[in-house]
Amino acid sequence: MKTQHPSQAELRKLFDYADGHLMNKFTRSPRAVKGTVAGTLVKTVGYYSVTIKSKRYQLSRLIWIYHNGDIPQGMLVDHINRDTHDNRIENLRLASYTQNEWNKPKLGCSFESGKWRARIKKKGKSIHLGMFDTKEDAQAAYENYAAKLHGDFKCA
Repeated sequence: MKTQHPSQAELRKLFDYADGHLMNKFTRSPRAVKGTVAGTLVKTVGYYSVTIKSKRYQLSRLIWIYHNGDIPQGMLVDHINRDTHDNRIENLRLASYTQNEWNKPKLGCSFESGKWRARIKKKGKSIHLGMFDTKEDAQAAYENYAAKLHGDFKCA
């Protein structure tokens, strides 16, 4: 079931945007005071969230909507630099679930039979990239293939 987020107009009535933060335009509760930064860190998931009308929303999604309007169904908001605490609009982009997974750090290699094996997944299938003498060579092979396969969404 799709989560119904507040509209861009609703968010602009409630908040101002300042360098990756939503600022409360007025006091909504004892914890959401006019002029203060909206949201709290949910440590179990590593994201900031904002509560609006007793419902909790991921801050990055609200900032995206604040700037760009609705998020198309099936799309996620991806942190380009992978820092989930960096919610500046220039660090956010829309991504499919697969693209979002591509932007997660991966080693791409393992030590097997005295050599380093590089492999990557493509459409759920593991692709063998070769056996290497050093971990660095195996990671380089992984990173080169990931750049070709994933483009802008590769994990930097």
